Amino acid sequence: CEKLTRMKLLLAGISFLGVLLLMFKDVQGTGQGSLAGNLLVLVSTVFAVCYVLFSKRQINSIEPLQLTSSQQLVGLLVTVVCFGLLSTVSPIHEVNAVGISLPFWLLAIGSGIMQYALAFLLYLTALQTIPASHAAFYIALIPVFGVASAVVIIGEQPTLAQWMGGLLVIASSYCANQLKPT
Repeated sequence: CEKLTRMKLLLAGISFLGVLLLMFKDVQGTGQGSLAGNLLVLVSTVFAVCYVLFSKRQINSIEPLQLTSSQQLVGLLVTVVCFGLLSTVSPIHEVNAVGISLPFWLLAIGSGIMQYALAFLLYLTALQTIPASHAAFYIALIPVFGVASAVVIIGEQPTLAQWMGGLLVIASSYCANQLKPT
């Protein structure tokens, strides 16, 4: 089992601070951000780290393809049940697949394969050979890529706090991955 050293904890704290700075564009008073959206990004990052730790334990005894398939199936079942319950409680949120075009279904299937199944399969395969702490630091890079994509694709202008946050995440991830596994 991998030990969590003080240095890794310090770097994790720096990375977490970086993610916070990346999310909260409002810290400079622009007023364009959404607190709920920012909190969802933060919570999703925490859940992603928990996923890494949970999967690292499982990957030692289950093949990546089998683990990916079972995780995706459970995710699908939970989603169907949640949407079913939501549409029962509130008809406004009714989910109806009638009338959805074939191109939409093909796009949804392709997206599911590329963005989820294949991505998770590759990730779990890599997780067999790298320490969980290294993988967890890579997760923190997701918001960095999100902000960078917004800059390139839609011309978003990052604030100084976001630049600093991105640098903190990148630097802490780099430093954490230079540490010897314990």
